[in-house]
Amino acid sequence: MKVPESSPRSADVRAEDDVQYLAPRIVADIDHCWDMLSYGAQNGRLLDEGDVAVFSRARVAQRNHMWDPAIESEFYAAMSRIAHSVAPVVAATASANARISARRAIRVYTVLAVVLSFFVVLLSCVLLISSQIAGDVTAIVKRNDAAALSLHNNLQALAAMDIRDENAVVEARSQLALQIQGELQSFATNNRQLFTDVSRINWATTAIGAGAIRNPYQQTCPGDKSVIRRGGNDRSPGASEQVDARQTGDWQCDTEIARQVLEVAPTSLVAPSNEGRDAHPPNVQDTVNQGFQKIAVYQDIRAMALYANAIILSLVGAVLGFILPILYAWLGACAAILGRLRADSLANTFHPDISKVANRAHVASAVIIGIAIGLFSGLREGGTDVSPLAIAFFAGYVSNKFFFLVDRLVQLSLPGDPGQRPSEVPAPPHPKND
Repeated sequence: MKVPESSPRSADVRAEDDVQYLAPRIVADIDHCWDMLSYGAQNGRLLDEGDVAVFSRARVAQRNHMWDPAIESEFYAAMSRIAHSVAPVVAATASANARISARRAIRVYTVLAVVLSFFVVLLSCVLLISSQIAGDVTAIVKRNDAAALSLHNNLQALAAMDIRDENAVVEARSQLALQIQGELQSFATNNRQLFTDVSRINWATTAIGAGAIRNPYQQTCPGDKSVIRRGGNDRSPGASEQVDARQTGDWQCDTEIARQVLEVAPTSLVAPSNEGRDAHPPNVQDTVNQGFQKIAVYQDIRAMALYANAIILSLVGAVLGFILPILYAWLGACAAILGRLRADSLANTFHPDISKVANRAHVASAVIIGIAIGLFSGLREGGTDVSPLAIAFFAGYVSNKFFFLVDRLVQLSLPGDPGQRPSEVPAPPHPKND
Protein backbone atom coordinates (compact mmCIF):
# COMPACT_ATOMS: atom_id res chain seq x y z
CA MET A 1 0.00 0.00 0.00
CA LYS A 2 1.44 3.29 -1.02
CA VAL A 3 1.44 6.04 1.61
CA PRO A 4 0.58 9.41 0.13
CA GLU A 5 3.29 11.95 0.47
CA SER A 6 2.64 15.10 2.49
CA SER A 7 2.45 18.25 0.46
CA PRO A 8 4.57 21.26 1.45
CA ARG A 9 1.36 23.23 2.03
CA SER A 10 0.11 20.77 4.69
CA ALA A 11 3.50 20.90 6.45
CA ASP A 12 3.30 24.69 6.68
CA VAL A 13 -0.20 24.45 8.13
CA ARG A 14 1.01 22.06 10.84
CA ALA A 15 3.97 24.39 11.60
CA GLU A 16 1.60 27.33 12.02
CA ASP A 17 -0.56 25.25 14.35
CA ASP A 18 2.46 24.60 16.59
CA VAL A 19 3.23 28.34 16.97
CA GLN A 20 2.08 29.75 20.34
CA TYR A 21 1.25 33.47 20.25
CA LEU A 22 1.37 35.12 23.66
CA ALA A 23 -1.43 37.18 25.11
CA PRO A 24 -0.69 40.91 25.49
CA ARG A 25 -0.86 40.54 29.27
CA ILE A 26 1.95 37.95 29.28
CA VAL A 27 4.10 40.12 27.02
CA ALA A 28 3.62 43.08 29.38
CA ASP A 29 4.47 40.91 32.41
CA ILE A 30 7.70 39.78 30.77
CA ASP A 31 8.68 43.43 30.23
CA HIS A 32 7.81 44.25 33.86
CA CYS A 33 9.87 41.34 35.13
CA TRP A 34 12.76 42.54 33.00
CA ASP A 35 12.49 46.02 34.62
CA MET A 36 12.54 44.52 38.12
CA LEU A 37 15.52 42.30 37.29
CA SER A 38 17.40 45.28 35.86
CA TYR A 39 16.65 47.40 38.94
CA GLY A 40 17.64 44.61 41.33
CA ALA A 41 20.91 43.94 39.53
CA GLN A 42 21.82 47.64 39.36
CA ASN A 43 21.05 48.27 43.03
CA GLY A 44 22.66 45.18 44.51
CA ARG A 45 19.48 43.29 45.45
CA LEU A 46 19.86 39.58 46.20
CA LEU A 47 18.46 37.67 43.21
CA ASP A 48 18.16 33.91 42.90
CA GLU A 49 20.14 32.50 39.99
CA GLY A 50 17.39 30.00 39.26
CA ASP A 51 14.83 32.78 38.92
CA VAL A 52 17.08 34.57 36.47
CA ALA A 53 17.46 31.35 34.47
CA VAL A 54 13.67 30.86 34.39
CA PHE A 55 13.25 34.40 33.09
CA SER A 56 15.89 33.77 30.41
CA ARG A 57 14.06 30.64 29.23
CA ALA A 58 10.80 32.55 29.18
CA ARG A 59 12.31 35.23 26.95
CA VAL A 60 13.70 32.60 24.58
CA ALA A 61 10.29 30.93 24.43
CA GLN A 62 8.69 34.28 23.69
CA ARG A 63 11.12 35.02 20.89
CA ASN A 64 10.86 31.53 19.33
CA HIS A 65 7.08 31.30 19.82
CA MET A 66 7.49 28.18 21.94
CA TRP A 67 5.47 29.27 24.97
CA ASP A 68 3.80 26.44 26.86
CA PRO A 69 2.01 26.00 30.23
CA ALA A 70 5.12 24.67 31.97
CA ILE A 71 7.17 27.73 31.05
CA GLU A 72 4.28 30.00 32.08
CA SER A 73 3.97 28.46 35.55
CA GLU A 74 7.73 28.63 36.15
CA PHE A 75 7.85 32.21 34.90
CA TYR A 76 5.13 33.58 37.19
CA ALA A 77 6.54 31.78 40.23
CA ALA A 78 9.97 33.25 39.52
CA MET A 79 8.45 36.70 38.87
CA SER A 80 6.77 36.61 42.28
CA ARG A 81 10.06 35.84 44.00
CA ILE A 82 11.87 38.58 42.03
CA ALA A 83 9.18 41.13 43.02
CA HIS A 84 9.62 40.11 46.66
CA SER A 85 13.38 40.63 46.36
CA VAL A 86 13.12 44.20 45.00
CA ALA A 87 10.23 45.36 47.23
CA PRO A 88 9.06 48.07 47.90
CA VAL A 89 9.91 48.77 44.27
CA VAL A 90 7.32 47.26 41.96
CA ALA A 91 7.24 46.69 38.25
CA ALA A 92 5.46 49.95 37.41
CA THR A 93 7.89 52.05 39.48
CA ALA A 94 11.03 50.37 38.14
CA SER A 95 10.28 51.07 34.49
CA ALA A 96 11.82 53.81 32.38
CA ASN A 97 8.34 55.29 31.93
CA ALA A 98 8.14 55.85 35.71
CA ARG A 99 11.38 57.83 35.71
CA ILE A 100 10.23 59.95 32.76
CA SER A 101 6.85 60.58 34.40
CA ALA A 102 8.54 61.52 37.69
CA ARG A 103 10.74 64.11 35.97
CA ARG A 104 7.72 65.50 34.15
CA ALA A 105 5.70 65.73 37.38
CA ILE A 106 8.57 67.46 39.20
CA ARG A 107 8.86 69.98 36.37
CA VAL A 108 5.10 70.67 36.32
CA TYR A 109 4.76 71.17 40.07
CA THR A 110 7.95 73.24 40.24
CA VAL A 111 6.62 75.65 37.62
CA LEU A 112 3.25 75.72 39.38
CA ALA A 113 4.92 76.45 42.73
CA VAL A 114 6.93 79.31 41.20
CA VAL A 115 3.81 80.84 39.63
CA LEU A 116 1.84 80.50 42.86
CA SER A 117 4.71 82.00 44.85
CA PHE A 118 4.80 84.97 42.49
CA PHE A 119 1.09 85.67 42.90
CA VAL A 120 1.22 85.12 46.66
CA VAL A 121 4.09 87.59 47.05
CA LEU A 122 2.44 90.06 44.68
CA LEU A 123 -0.91 89.95 46.47
CA SER A 124 0.78 90.14 49.86
CA CYS A 125 2.67 93.28 48.80
CA VAL A 126 -0.52 94.80 47.39
CA LEU A 127 -2.34 94.02 50.63
CA LEU A 128 0.45 95.58 52.68
CA ILE A 129 0.44 98.77 50.62
CA SER A 130 -3.37 98.89 50.59
CA SER A 131 -3.54 98.44 54.34
CA GLN A 132 -1.03 101.25 54.85
CA ILE A 133 -2.97 103.57 52.53
CA ALA A 134 -6.26 102.70 54.23
CA GLY A 135 -4.70 103.36 57.62
CA ASP A 136 -3.31 106.71 56.44
CA VAL A 137 -6.68 107.73 55.02
CA THR A 138 -8.49 106.82 58.23
CA ALA A 139 -5.97 108.67 60.39
CA ILE A 140 -5.92 111.81 58.23
CA VAL A 141 -9.71 111.96 57.99
CA LYS A 142 -10.02 111.60 61.74
CA ARG A 143 -7.40 114.30 62.31
CA ASN A 144 -8.82 116.70 59.72
CA ASP A 145 -12.41 116.26 60.92
CA ALA A 146 -11.43 117.66 64.29
CA ALA A 147 -9.20 120.32 62.72
CA ALA A 148 -11.95 121.43 60.32
CA LEU A 149 -14.33 122.16 63.18
CA SER A 150 -11.73 124.14 65.12
CA LEU A 151 -10.60 126.01 62.00
CA HIS A 152 -14.19 126.83 61.06
CA ASN A 153 -14.92 128.32 64.48
CA ASN A 154 -11.71 130.34 64.52
CA LEU A 155 -12.34 131.65 61.01
CA GLN A 156 -15.79 132.78 61.99
CA ALA A 157 -14.38 134.53 65.04
CA LEU A 158 -11.71 136.24 62.95
CA ALA A 159 -14.22 137.30 60.29
CA ALA A 160 -16.45 138.85 62.96
CA MET A 161 -13.71 141.31 63.98
CA ASP A 162 -14.21 144.90 62.92
CA ILE A 163 -11.29 145.26 60.52
CA ARG A 164 -12.25 148.92 59.80
CA ASP A 165 -11.09 149.85 63.27
CA GLU A 166 -7.64 151.39 63.60
CA ASN A 167 -6.63 148.44 65.70
CA ALA A 168 -7.39 145.98 62.85
CA VAL A 169 -3.70 145.34 62.22
CA VAL A 170 -3.18 144.47 65.84
CA GLU A 171 -6.17 142.17 65.75
CA ALA A 172 -4.87 140.50 62.59
CA ARG A 173 -1.60 139.82 64.33
CA SER A 174 -3.23 138.58 67.43
CA GLN A 175 -2.88 135.14 68.89
CA LEU A 176 -6.02 134.03 67.06
CA ALA A 177 -4.58 134.98 63.68
CA LEU A 178 -1.37 133.13 64.46
CA GLN A 179 -3.33 130.08 65.52
CA ILE A 180 -5.41 130.15 62.34
CA GLN A 181 -2.31 130.41 60.18
CA GLY A 182 -0.79 127.33 61.84
CA GLU A 183 -4.03 125.40 61.59
CA LEU A 184 -4.46 126.42 57.97
CA GLN A 185 -0.99 125.23 57.01
CA SER A 186 -1.46 121.91 58.81
CA PHE A 187 -4.93 121.51 57.33
CA ALA A 188 -3.67 122.12 53.79
CA THR A 189 -0.83 119.65 54.32
CA ASN A 190 -3.31 116.99 55.37
CA ASN A 191 -5.46 117.81 52.35
CA ARG A 192 -2.54 117.28 49.99
CA GLN A 193 -1.60 114.00 51.69
CA LEU A 194 -5.19 112.80 51.52
CA PHE A 195 -5.40 113.80 47.86
CA THR A 196 -2.18 111.87 47.18
CA ASP A 197 -3.61 108.77 48.85
CA VAL A 198 -6.77 109.07 46.76
CA SER A 199 -4.62 109.34 43.61
CA ARG A 200 -2.73 106.18 44.59
CA ILE A 201 -5.97 104.32 45.19
CA ASN A 202 -7.27 105.63 41.86
CA TRP A 203 -4.24 104.17 40.09
CA ALA A 204 -4.93 100.76 41.65
CA THR A 205 -8.66 100.76 40.88
CA THR A 206 -8.00 101.86 37.31
CA ALA A 207 -5.39 99.12 36.87
CA ILE A 208 -7.83 96.39 37.91
CA GLY A 209 -10.63 97.82 35.77
CA ALA A 210 -12.77 99.22 38.61
CA GLY A 211 -12.71 102.75 37.19
CA ALA A 212 -11.43 106.08 38.44
CA ILE A 213 -12.21 107.47 41.88
CA ARG A 214 -14.59 110.43 41.82
CA ASN A 215 -16.69 112.30 44.32
CA PRO A 216 -19.95 110.31 44.29
CA TYR A 217 -21.91 113.53 44.94
CA GLN A 218 -20.57 115.44 41.91
CA GLN A 219 -20.76 115.01 38.18
CA THR A 220 -17.72 113.88 36.24
CA CYS A 221 -15.63 116.38 34.35
CA PRO A 222 -16.52 116.90 30.67
CA GLY A 223 -14.26 114.72 28.57
CA ASP A 224 -13.27 112.79 31.71
CA LYS A 225 -10.32 115.13 32.37
CA SER A 226 -10.11 114.64 36.11
CA VAL A 227 -6.90 115.76 37.80
CA ILE A 228 -6.96 112.52 39.81
CA ARG A 229 -6.81 110.46 36.63
CA ARG A 230 -3.69 112.41 35.65
CA GLY A 231 -2.07 111.96 39.04
CA GLY A 232 -2.93 115.31 40.59
CA ASN A 233 0.12 117.29 39.47
CA ASP A 234 0.67 116.29 35.85
CA ARG A 235 0.81 119.09 33.35
CA SER A 236 0.62 117.05 30.18
CA PRO A 237 1.32 118.46 26.68
CA GLY A 238 -2.43 118.49 26.12
CA ALA A 239 -3.04 120.81 29.05
CA SER A 240 -4.50 123.41 26.71
CA GLU A 241 -7.40 121.04 26.09
CA GLN A 242 -8.31 120.93 29.77
CA VAL A 243 -11.74 122.09 30.83
CA ASP A 244 -11.95 125.47 32.53
CA ALA A 245 -12.86 124.71 36.12
CA ARG A 246 -14.46 128.15 36.46
CA GLN A 247 -17.07 127.07 33.90
CA THR A 248 -17.81 123.77 35.61
CA GLY A 249 -17.48 124.94 39.20
CA ASP A 250 -15.28 121.93 39.99
CA TRP A 251 -11.63 122.35 40.94
CA GLN A 252 -10.99 118.69 40.06
CA CYS A 253 -11.29 119.44 36.34
CA ASP A 254 -8.20 121.66 36.05
CA THR A 255 -4.72 120.83 37.29
CA GLU A 256 -3.61 124.43 37.87
CA ILE A 257 -6.69 125.33 39.89
CA ALA A 258 -6.40 122.09 41.85
CA ARG A 259 -2.86 123.05 42.81
CA GLN A 260 -4.01 126.48 43.94
CA VAL A 261 -6.80 125.18 46.16
CA LEU A 262 -4.56 122.51 47.68
CA GLU A 263 -1.83 124.98 48.64
CA VAL A 264 -1.88 127.99 50.93
CA ALA A 265 -1.10 131.37 49.38
CA PRO A 266 2.19 132.79 50.75
CA THR A 267 0.52 136.11 51.64
CA SER A 268 -1.60 134.32 54.21
CA LEU A 269 1.47 132.99 55.94
CA VAL A 270 3.45 136.24 56.33
CA ALA A 271 4.79 136.42 59.84
CA PRO A 272 3.27 139.39 61.69
CA SER A 273 5.64 142.09 62.83
CA ASN A 274 5.55 143.23 66.41
CA GLU A 275 6.93 146.63 65.46
CA GLY A 276 3.92 147.55 63.38
CA ARG A 277 5.98 148.82 60.44
CA ASP A 278 4.42 146.61 57.71
CA ALA A 279 3.20 148.77 54.88
CA HIS A 280 0.94 146.03 53.57
CA PRO A 281 -0.03 143.71 56.42
CA PRO A 282 -1.71 140.39 55.69
CA ASN A 283 -5.33 140.74 54.58
CA VAL A 284 -7.51 139.13 57.21
CA GLN A 285 -10.33 138.56 54.75
CA ASP A 286 -7.99 136.68 52.38
CA THR A 287 -6.98 134.38 55.21
CA VAL A 288 -10.63 133.78 56.10
CA ASN A 289 -11.53 133.08 52.47
CA GLN A 290 -8.65 130.67 52.05
CA GLY A 291 -9.60 128.88 55.23
CA PHE A 292 -13.19 128.32 54.15
CA GLN A 293 -11.96 127.31 50.69
CA LYS A 294 -9.69 124.67 52.21
CA ILE A 295 -12.59 123.35 54.27
CA ALA A 296 -14.77 123.10 51.15
CA VAL A 297 -12.00 121.34 49.23
CA TYR A 298 -11.50 118.99 52.16
CA GLN A 299 -15.16 117.98 51.99
CA ASP A 300 -14.69 116.91 48.35
CA ILE A 301 -11.46 115.06 49.09
CA ARG A 302 -12.99 113.46 52.16
CA ALA A 303 -15.93 112.11 50.15
CA MET A 304 -13.55 110.62 47.58
CA ALA A 305 -11.21 109.24 50.23
CA LEU A 306 -13.96 107.50 52.18
CA TYR A 307 -15.42 106.07 48.97
CA ALA A 308 -11.99 104.84 47.84
CA ASN A 309 -11.21 103.53 51.31
CA ALA A 310 -14.40 101.47 51.29
CA ILE A 311 -13.39 99.93 47.96
CA ILE A 312 -9.89 99.16 49.22
CA LEU A 313 -11.16 97.57 52.43
CA SER A 314 -13.64 95.44 50.48
CA LEU A 315 -10.93 94.21 48.11
CA VAL A 316 -8.53 93.58 50.98
CA GLY A 317 -11.17 91.60 52.85
CA ALA A 318 -12.02 89.49 49.80
CA VAL A 319 -8.38 88.77 48.96
CA LEU A 320 -7.37 88.13 52.56
CA GLY A 321 -10.42 86.03 53.37
CA PHE A 322 -10.74 83.85 50.29
CA ILE A 323 -8.15 84.29 47.53
CA LEU A 324 -4.96 84.18 49.61
CA PRO A 325 -6.07 81.13 51.68
CA ILE A 326 -6.69 79.23 48.44
CA LEU A 327 -3.32 80.22 47.00
CA TYR A 328 -1.48 79.41 50.22
CA ALA A 329 -3.24 76.03 50.51
CA TRP A 330 -2.44 75.29 46.86
CA LEU A 331 1.18 76.32 47.40
CA GLY A 332 1.39 74.10 50.48
CA ALA A 333 0.01 71.18 48.48
CA CYS A 334 2.64 71.77 45.78
CA ALA A 335 5.37 71.81 48.43
CA ALA A 336 4.12 68.53 49.90
CA ILE A 337 3.83 66.94 46.46
CA LEU A 338 7.34 68.05 45.49
CA GLY A 339 8.71 66.57 48.70
CA ARG A 340 6.90 63.31 48.04
CA LEU A 341 8.11 63.26 44.43
CA ARG A 342 11.68 63.73 45.60
CA ALA A 343 11.40 60.86 48.07
CA ASP A 344 9.71 58.60 45.51
CA SER A 345 12.33 59.41 42.87
CA LEU A 346 15.18 58.57 45.23
CA ALA A 347 13.55 55.30 46.28
CA ASN A 348 12.27 54.37 42.80
CA THR A 349 8.72 54.13 44.15
CA PHE A 350 7.04 56.67 41.86
CA HIS A 351 3.98 55.09 40.26
CA PRO A 352 2.96 56.98 37.10
CA ASP A 353 -0.78 56.31 37.42
CA ILE A 354 -1.34 56.17 41.18
CA SER A 355 0.87 59.18 41.90
CA LYS A 356 -0.89 61.29 39.28
CA VAL A 357 -4.30 60.59 40.78
CA ALA A 358 -3.03 61.10 44.34
CA ASN A 359 -1.36 64.42 43.49
CA ARG A 360 -4.45 65.79 41.77
CA ALA A 361 -6.63 64.71 44.68
CA HIS A 362 -4.20 66.42 47.06
CA VAL A 363 -4.41 69.69 45.13
CA ALA A 364 -8.21 69.52 44.93
CA SER A 365 -8.47 68.87 48.66
CA ALA A 366 -6.11 71.77 49.40
CA VAL A 367 -8.20 74.16 47.29
CA ILE A 368 -11.38 73.05 49.05
CA ILE A 369 -9.74 73.58 52.43
CA GLY A 370 -8.53 77.02 51.35
CA ILE A 371 -12.07 77.98 50.36
CA ALA A 372 -13.48 76.67 53.64
CA ILE A 373 -10.95 78.57 55.76
CA GLY A 374 -12.60 81.83 54.75
CA LEU A 375 -15.83 80.62 56.35
CA PHE A 376 -14.27 80.54 59.80
CA SER A 377 -13.25 84.20 59.95
CA GLY A 378 -15.42 84.63 63.06
CA LEU A 379 -13.41 82.04 64.95
CA ARG A 380 -10.16 83.53 63.65
CA GLU A 381 -11.11 86.95 65.00
CA GLY A 382 -11.91 85.55 68.44
CA GLY A 383 -15.66 85.16 68.01
CA THR A 384 -17.83 82.14 68.64
CA ASP A 385 -20.23 82.41 65.68
CA VAL A 386 -19.86 79.99 62.78
CA SER A 387 -21.19 80.80 59.34
CA PRO A 388 -23.93 78.53 57.90
CA LEU A 389 -21.59 78.01 54.97
CA ALA A 390 -19.05 76.56 57.39
CA ILE A 391 -21.72 74.18 58.69
CA ALA A 392 -22.48 73.21 55.09
CA PHE A 393 -18.80 72.45 54.57
CA PHE A 394 -18.78 70.29 57.69
CA ALA A 395 -21.86 68.45 56.42
CA GLY A 396 -20.18 67.74 53.10
CA TYR A 397 -17.00 66.58 54.79
CA VAL A 398 -18.81 64.12 57.09
CA SER A 399 -21.75 63.32 54.84
CA ASN A 400 -22.24 59.83 56.28
CA LYS A 401 -22.56 61.14 59.82
CA PHE A 402 -24.80 63.93 58.58
CA PHE A 403 -27.26 61.44 57.09
CA PHE A 404 -27.10 59.46 60.31
CA LEU A 405 -28.12 62.65 62.13
CA VAL A 406 -31.01 63.10 59.70
CA ASP A 407 -32.11 59.52 60.39
CA ARG A 408 -32.06 60.22 64.11
CA LEU A 409 -34.18 63.33 63.64
CA VAL A 410 -36.68 61.35 61.56
CA GLN A 411 -36.87 58.69 64.24
CA LEU A 412 -37.62 61.31 66.88
CA SER A 413 -40.18 63.08 64.70
CA LEU A 414 -42.19 60.09 63.46
CA PRO A 415 -44.09 57.72 65.75
CA GLY A 416 -42.92 54.16 65.92
CA ASP A 417 -40.29 52.02 67.54
CA PRO A 418 -37.45 54.36 68.57
CA GLY A 419 -34.95 51.57 68.01
CA GLN A 420 -35.90 51.08 64.38
CA ARG A 421 -34.73 53.08 61.43
CA PRO A 422 -37.49 54.47 59.22
CA SER A 423 -36.63 51.95 56.53
CA GLU A 424 -36.92 49.13 59.06
CA VAL A 425 -40.45 49.95 60.30
CA PRO A 426 -42.58 46.90 59.38
CA ALA A 427 -45.32 47.43 56.86
CA PRO A 428 -48.91 47.04 58.05
CA PRO A 429 -50.31 43.53 57.56
CA HIS A 430 -52.50 42.91 54.55
CA PRO A 431 -56.14 42.14 55.34
CA LYS A 432 -57.08 38.52 55.04
CA ASN A 433 -59.39 37.52 52.26
CA ASP A 434 -62.58 35.93 53.49
